[in-house]
Amino acid sequence: MPSAPTYPADYPGLTRTDCGCNRRGKTEDRLLPWEQRLMSLVTGLGEDYLRQIRLHFVPPQSVSEAGGIVESSAIQGALSRGYNITMGQDIWFVGPINTCTESDLLLLAHESAHVRQFADWGKDQFLQAYILEWMGHGFSYPDILAERKANLAEDSLREFLGNHLSLLRTVQSCGDISDELLRHARAYLDEYNGILTRRALTGAYGDDLKQRATSL
Repeated sequence: MPSAPTYPADYPGLTRTDCGCNRRGKTEDRLLPWEQRLMSLVTGLGEDYLRQIRLHFVPPQSVSEAGGIVESSAIQGALSRGYNITMGQDIWFVGPINTCTESDLLLLAHESAHVRQFADWGKDQFLQAYILEWMGHGFSYPDILAERKANLAEDSLREFLGNHLSLLRTVQSCGDISDELLRHARAYLDEYNGILTRRALTGAYGDDLKQRATSL
């Protein structure tokens, strides 16, 4: 649940803004095919599952849209404080994102990691564990295990993209990297998982993740 960035009026350096990655003006959207494939690399979730993710760029307009009273309260509270928040397969952003920019693509990776956590735990169990840990850490988000794991996923993708600047440049020029990701799926997965494990072993994301690094 990292703080949302500011959203400039323009995104310098992009050759086009009509490829779907710039969500300005939208209230809700789905992942693009190449986003699904890249987030599958990050989360280990299948593209069919990721296809169901809903991206929201304005606060919920009703309790039912949020998924319930608890969810509505949590979403409204997070957004009002400048935090993005994930609830199951719904990701609520403080404002529109543009995944042709590296920073917003990494925000999507962070929140997609939370989608995986909800998938593993179930909504009720995950929320209970998250809230209890949040309270136990003095209402500090960075210390929560789920946030540290999402930060690890986000940082690992940043390093992966740094190793494959051609992928990043294609995204930044509003291109589609789906075929490239599919062509090298096994090698890219092994590389990303290797980055993830190596970063966890540094202990920078907590001793608990360091001890469990090989099973992340």
